[in-house]
Amino acid sequence: MAYATAHRVIGVSRVVTSWLIENHEVPSEKALRIDNPVSLPLLGLENRSKENFLRIAFVGRLEPVKNPSGLLEGFSQALAQGITAELWFVGEGSERSKLENRTVELNLSGRVRFFGFQKNPENFLYQCDILVQPSHSEGFGLAFVEAMACGVPVISTPVGSAPEVIQEGRTGWLLANPNPEPIANALEEAWRLGPEKLREMGLLARESVEGRFEPIHYLERIEKLYQELALERRGK
Repeated sequence: MAYATAHRVIGVSRVVTSWLIENHEVPSEKALRIDNPVSLPLLGLENRSKENFLRIAFVGRLEPVKNPSGLLEGFSQALAQGITAELWFVGEGSERSKLENRTVELNLSGRVRFFGFQKNPENFLYQCDILVQPSHSEGFGLAFVEAMACGVPVISTPVGSAPEVIQEGRTGWLLANPNPEPIANALEEAWRLGPEKLREMGLLARESVEGRFEPIHYLERIEKLYQELALERRGK
C-alpha cells in the first residue's frame, strides 16, 4: 500500500531495487537506487599481524541466514589444509550455543573466539586480516562495507550489494556458494598471499568505498531527489 502511494521508492542496493521491479512491487519509473549510507571508521592497519597468520572476522547476527555454521566448518577444513589462523565471531544470536558446541566437537576451542554483540565492531576489525560474510541472503551488506573501510579485504557470497562492491582478487573474493569447501579454499588463498599482500588489498578496499557510501553523498542524492519531486509537483 505504501509503495502504491509513494512518488519514489528507494532501494539500498542494485539487488533490492531489481527485486522490487521484477516482483512487481514497484513500477520501474518509481524505483530508484541510492546506496545505503555508512559512517566510515578510520583506517587501521597497525594492529595486523606481520607473520603468516590469518585472523578472520565474522561480524553480524549469529542466525542461520548469516551462515556462521558454514564459516565454522569451512574454517575447520582450511586448518586441515594447513593454514595457521584463528576465527573471531563478533555478534550474538540463536546459533551461538550450537556454534560453541560445534567448536568443542571440532577441537577448535583454542582457535575460535566468541565476543558477543559489540557496539563498536571496528575495534575488532582493526585487529583482523580478513572478514568473511558467508550469508545465504542480504539486502545490502553493511558489515563488509565497514570492514573494507577499516582496510580489511572481504570474502563474501555474491548476495546483496557484494557483487557491486567487491572486486574479485583486488579488494576481496566472491564465493561460488555458501558451502564450507569454497569458504575453506578462499581462506587458504588469502593465507597464502601473506600479510603484506593482504594489507595492499585492504588499502584498495578502503579506497573503493570512500566517497561512495559516506553519509554526505547520501544526503546530497536525497536532496537532489526532493528537488526533482518538488519541480514535478510545480509542473502539475
